[in-house]
Amino acid sequence: MDTIEKIKEIIAQQTGIDHDAIKADTTIEDIMADSLDTIEMLMAIEDSFDIDIPDEDARTLQSVGELCTYIDNKLFS
Repeated sequence: MDTIEKIKEIIAQQTGIDHDAIKADTTIEDIMADSLDTIEMLMAIEDSFDIDIPDEDARTLQSVGELCTYIDNKLFS
């Protein structure tokens, strides 16, 4: 499973949003996640990819696509 599919799966599980409705340009606002939901999603993503996303980095990530790029850069750089 590639990065975006894995992230979409996590978001779908955490929010109840249909997996297919989540796209690369989907934002946190689109998901309508509150701050606690966002934290829980990021923790699940960190656990799934075995990485750490510092808070200052997390605040700059606006879309699913940006999150994918960030994770791929951490994993493959």
